[in-house]
Amino acid sequence: MVTPAVTAHLPEDLVVTGAAEPAAWLARLAERSTVCTVRDPDALVGFLTLGAGSETELMLGYLFAEHAWGRGYASELVAGLLAHLRAKDWRGKVTGGVVAKNPASAKVLLKSGFERAETDPNGVTFYRIAL
Repeated sequence: MVTPAVTAHLPEDLVVTGAAEPAAWLARLAERSTVCTVRDPDALVGFLTLGAGSETELMLGYLFAEHAWGRGYASELVAGLLAHLRAKDWRGKVTGGVVAKNPASAKVLLKSGFERAETDPNGVTFYRIAL
C-alpha cells in the first residue's frame, strides 16, 4: 500500500522514493499524529491521521491505496469523522492541507463543508469550524 504514488502528496519526509520498509514509514507517520487504519471487509485500504494543532484544532490527513482511489472512501471517511466529532459534542476547527497536484482531495473536503483558508504555490489549506 505504501507506494510512491500513494505517498507522493505527503510532506517530503513521508514520501516514498524507493523500496521503503512499511513499518519504518508508518512509525514516521505516527510520530506526528494519531494513525487509524481504514479497512473494507477484505483488506486495509488506507489510513486516517489526526494531529493536534492546538486544544481546539485537529489536523486531518488521509491516504488510500491505489486500488481504493475514486471509490468514495475519502468522502465516507471525512463524513464519518465529522459525525463522530458531532456526537462527542466536540467544538473546534478541523484543518486539512491539500497539495495543488491533488484536486480530488480538495474536492472531498469542499464536499464535506470545509472552506478554503489559504493558498500557496504548494497547495491549499482547508478548514471546518464548529461541527
